[in-house]
Amino acid sequence: ETALRNDIPRPVIEELIRIYSYDVDFQRKVQAGDSFDVLYAGEEETAGAEARNDVLFTSLVVGGEVKKFYRFQTPDDNVVDFYDETGKSAKKFLVRKPVNEAIMRSGFGVPRHPILGYMKMHTGVDWTTQHGSPIFAAGNGVIEKAEWEGGYGKYIRIRHANGYETAYGHMTAFARGMEPGVRVRQGQVIGFVGSTGLS
Repeated sequence: ETALRNDIPRPVIEELIRIYSYDVDFQRKVQAGDSFDVLYAGEEETAGAEARNDVLFTSLVVGGEVKKFYRFQTPDDNVVDFYDETGKSAKKFLVRKPVNEAIMRSGFGVPRHPILGYMKMHTGVDWTTQHGSPIFAAGNGVIEKAEWEGGYGKYIRIRHANGYETAYGHMTAFARGMEPGVRVRQGQVIGFVGSTGLS
């Protein structure tokens, strides 16, 4: 049956994380007043196992801000996506964090370099997570470079629409097939967390 329950199945939790992963950091501590509601199709309402536990609606309150999304399947191509009350997709042009379960170690600025020992401009964001964890493409695009890049070690650069680029360094390995000219989609695994180069 369609249900709003406390014992939420794991596939529903995973879907909620995917829906909100574009602008909510699930590593942050829960604050007083944070909450969520989810309405999903239970097993008895859906025929196939692949359709079970489809999220139909979700509302998340984080830091006093309410984020609601509704499931909608376009009739012409059957693509399922989640939209807010104004019809804006939950998906963003670029994801905020291209790795799971990571903590931001350092951002843009001029910190003391941990290996070189002197102040040096840092033009990226470092995420700390388990060695070998998958790294995802932050958005749809085309790989411009996938090779060793000096202090960045194993490095991939992706060209996105409207002149945007994202770069990923210090990888332990590239995912299979990652080379210049290859088109990647948002969320696709492009490599794995490592410590190559000056990292």
